Amino acid sequence: MAIRVEDAPKTGAYVMDRPKRRLIRTVLIRVCLILLPICLGGCWDETDHVTIKRNGDIDFKSTFVITETSMPKADVDKISDDFVNDFRKAGFKIEKKWLSESKPFKLEFSGSANIKTVRNMQATDFYTVKSVGNSTYSLRLAKGNPSNPTEFSRTVTFVQPTSAQSADITTQDGKSAVGQTIKIPTEQLFMIRVD
Repeated sequence: MAIRVEDAPKTGAYVMDRPKRRLIRTVLIRVCLILLPICLGGCWDETDHVTIKRNGDIDFKSTFVITETSMPKADVDKISDDFVNDFRKAGFKIEKKWLSESKPFKLEFSGSANIKTVRNMQATDFYTVKSVGNSTYSLRLAKGNPSNPTEFSRTVTFVQPTSAQSADITTQDGKSAVGQTIKIPTEQLFMIRVD
């Protein structure tokens, strides 16, 4: 039930009903998710090394070099801690390591999980993992600021596992991605099939 303005306390404040508050909150969150990659798009270069085995085990190591010289270390720490927490919520074991605490800042994230147990995940606008069928998953990798792709660099290498058979990993045009280093244009979709 909506509260009418005349029923509100005489504080001079406008009282909004719950559905409107929820709508406004949802819109604000979505605006922030859209603006964050644009604002941070020119801030780092990223290199990912990902191994996905046939049984669904994932190991990754991602290196970020923060190229934005005006960004303070405290902001980098906050953003990277949020990144780690989002991955942990999705079921990953993940660690953050500072490689350089002076500018340009350099961080390394390493982690593992099994794709079968990872919750449908959108850790950030840069990673999305979803189950799309029986033993088939989609992995969407994106990069910041698609309006100016030269400001941001991202590559991913799908490493061939040494002791186990690799999952089938293909690009959106059906080519095998295993053993390949792929430069991410603005976004790239990969299909992953495991046993």
